[in-house]
Amino acid sequence: MKAKVALLCVAFASASLLSAQVNCPTASTTTSAPMVCQYPYSGSVLALIYYGGNLPANPQTDPVYQQLYQAGSLTATPINASIATQLAQLPMPSAAAGTVTLRLPGSDIGSPFNNLGPILSDRPDTFPRRKFFLSFAYQHFNFTEIDGLQLNSFVLGAQVQNVMLAGNTGTFYGGLQSKVGLQMDQYIGLLTYGVTKTTDVTIAVPVNDVTLNVTSNNYQGYFYSPTTGVYTLLTSPGLTTQVPLITKGNASGVGDVTVNVKQLLFGQEGRYAGAVGAQVRFPSGDANNYLGSGAYGVNAYGLVEYRGTFKHHGIAPHVKVGYQWNGQSQLLDIQHPPHENLPGGLNYAFGADFGLLRTLTLVADVVGNQYVNAPSLSAGNIQLPPSHQPGLAIPSQLAYSIPGNTTYTTFNFSGGFKWIVPKTREHILLYANVLVPVNDVGLHSDPVPLVGIAFKR
Repeated sequence: MKAKVALLCVAFASASLLSAQVNCPTASTTTSAPMVCQYPYSGSVLALIYYGGNLPANPQTDPVYQQLYQAGSLTATPINASIATQLAQLPMPSAAAGTVTLRLPGSDIGSPFNNLGPILSDRPDTFPRRKFFLSFAYQHFNFTEIDGLQLNSFVLGAQVQNVMLAGNTGTFYGGLQSKVGLQMDQYIGLLTYGVTKTTDVTIAVPVNDVTLNVTSNNYQGYFYSPTTGVYTLLTSPGLTTQVPLITKGNASGVGDVTVNVKQLLFGQEGRYAGAVGAQVRFPSGDANNYLGSGAYGVNAYGLVEYRGTFKHHGIAPHVKVGYQWNGQSQLLDIQHPPHENLPGGLNYAFGADFGLLRTLTLVADVVGNQYVNAPSLSAGNIQLPPSHQPGLAIPSQLAYSIPGNTTYTTFNFSGGFKWIVPKTREHILLYANVLVPVNDVGLHSDPVPLVGIAFKR
């Protein structure tokens, strides 16, 4: 059995899924695979346990293999969907216009409003005609949970009824545990240009570097015959010396490019300001390698701001509300052509900026996104019939991740600062921010640091 488990690891290390649409190789080949094929959640592993380390002659028509493979696919779909939706609506730094002019009622003279604007939210102000804002930023994501399930101890379990083993008909129970490490480094280039006095256009080009490392072990396989009431122990951590299955993947490239148009409606020089806008996302990133969402998207939004003062400090409370529509994405079902829309929904940001100095602004926001009817996972257990065989340790249940759909809303705190570099005629701006996820829904990460530099003219 030790040799069989070792064979399982060697055979499966090359790939884990089987899909002609994404060109994932079978477990018996050595062809390199896209990153969507790197997850060892596929039921191929459980099939190898059931078949004693060898795949059936024709996996695509073998009913047992297909049931086990489907169990892995159903588990992987919410993971792929969460990555796609996260990439579709990652928070990016805005092209806030910096210092604006404030003209109070009864006065013909404008004075600077000492507030440099938000970072991950936006302000209604637009860039003056033929002026531009150029920004480069970096942020790092270390994903740790999905729907409250820890990625460092992720489980897959499955059962297949009415299968044959050694001439007996019964049920196969199988499971494994995986430690998943998923990280992304994102580099963002952003250009804003003032088209008219009250309209500007922003193009954002992200470059993503995604790393996925997975170590799987704790393989379990049990066959139970209800006719004889006897278990056949195929593998378990206590029975064999198990070799961990390790898969690694890395991909770098351009992500999904977005184009944003913002129109100032009122408040060019007053206390109150409002604007509307629309952002279009293009699926320019390689979705099969987690560099993009794989879907077109449109976000329509409105935002308002109040420009207050406190002892010559500019204070700007602001609110932004939008709605995200997404097209079809391959990542929701890698086995078939795209036919399901990526989840979308409301998105929001509210907070305030405080001009501590003329050249320094402190920023605090709450930002989040709603995902309607999104693929999700929850923890569950497969109950096993009690064992009456002396000396044979059979668990009463196997943990597994239950796929489903749900609607949820993320809630994140964002805090940072903007600083005008001295002796640059206020052309160069530095900024830094930390995004802290608060609730455990969707794909959850550790606090996300962001640093950036901007040039405006």
